[in-house]
Amino acid sequence: MKRFLILIGILSFTFIPIAKAKEYYYTNKYGVSFTKQEYIFLSNLYFEGYQDYVTVQDYNNFKESDIESGQINIITSNSSIVPYDITQNTEYKEIKLTTSCNSSKCFLVTTLTWKKDPRVKSYDVIGAYFTNKDILNGDVSTYLMSSNGRTVYNNYKYDSNGVGCSVKLPSSGDIKVVQEFTVKKEGTINVSYQQAISNITLQNSKNYIFDRLGYGGVFSFQNGMANNFDKMQGLSYKLS
Repeated sequence: MKRFLILIGILSFTFIPIAKAKEYYYTNKYGVSFTKQEYIFLSNLYFEGYQDYVTVQDYNNFKESDIESGQINIITSNSSIVPYDITQNTEYKEIKLTTSCNSSKCFLVTTLTWKKDPRVKSYDVIGAYFTNKDILNGDVSTYLMSSNGRTVYNNYKYDSNGVGCSVKLPSSGDIKVVQEFTVKKEGTINVSYQQAISNITLQNSKNYIFDRLGYGGVFSFQNGMANNFDKMQGLSYKLS
């Protein structure tokens, strides 16, 4: 009887399932590893290659934010499943808005990609206008990514109905400017990127108010500054 019990114990141990190791799809220079699902999600939310800039802290913040659990919308572009995605093109640049939403809030990413090297590299502005006031939920992050690395910008201007940030372009390198934030699901949001078409100061780049009738549905430049920006069309998204 004792031998029989020992045999059962051995057999029971033999068939204990072993947890499958997590399979990673890509590891960047910071040692951050992504599953294929994470890699595709970040490519859709930001852009292909965004993963190369993600530090360990960035990755931890991404996982803790639970952005991945947001409602993903299906669009016909490339027959793929991506967050809500709208794009506005010019010869030199492309602005794109992506969102990941749950029942109460939306995480939004505005990405400006330079397709050609800009002729003027001064203080551009990127920002958003809110039809409902005080819907920001947390901090706003604005940064530039290029072949020279990542630069974080803090030249902000806030109001209850909008947020803007002045961005000094680098002298060289493939350039992408990203602004991201979380908002309550109330009203409509407009996003815009305006390039300075002449050399201006940081102070002059902040000479605007937030106005849905302004450039890109966001920026109404004051004190004669309007002619210093390119009037690029913006994007609009209903938060519902």
